Amino acid sequence: MRFLFYTLILLVNFGQEGTAGTSHTTVSLARPHHKVSFQVEIARAPHELNYGLMNRHSLAKSSGMLFIFPKTQRASFWMKNTLIPLDIIFVQEDGKVVQIHEKAQPLNPDPIHSRTPIKYALELAAGSVQDQNIQLGDRLEQQRQE
Repeated sequence: MRFLFYTLILLVNFGQEGTAGTSHTTVSLARPHHKVSFQVEIARAPHELNYGLMNRHSLAKSSGMLFIFPKTQRASFWMKNTLIPLDIIFVQEDGKVVQIHEKAQPLNPDPIHSRTPIKYALELAAGSVQDQNIQLGDRLEQQRQE
């Protein structure tokens, strides 16, 4: 009986790792003479927006998660239950990058707030902003989904 109980707990925990961001797309951050692309999961539903990249043990440098909020709003993120460091890029509805938070630390319960209303946020592996020379004013471009 104990074996069955622990097996169920493991299945539930492993099953939750992929619950957020069930659809995928390619996004780019661009400005004249510079463009970098990432394969991202999309978080749009309330449970996806709340869960994000929690409980992930790794994240490839060329991937991430794009949060699409139902309306333009101030947003807050926290790293509780997030096991990997992240860069968080805050984006206005018109696609302009307006704020960047680099190297958010795993398991930190302190919230990270957008300073202005945003429509999108892009979470990438920590160091991506510096490695890919992502800057304020860059434009988020999303490939159309079929």
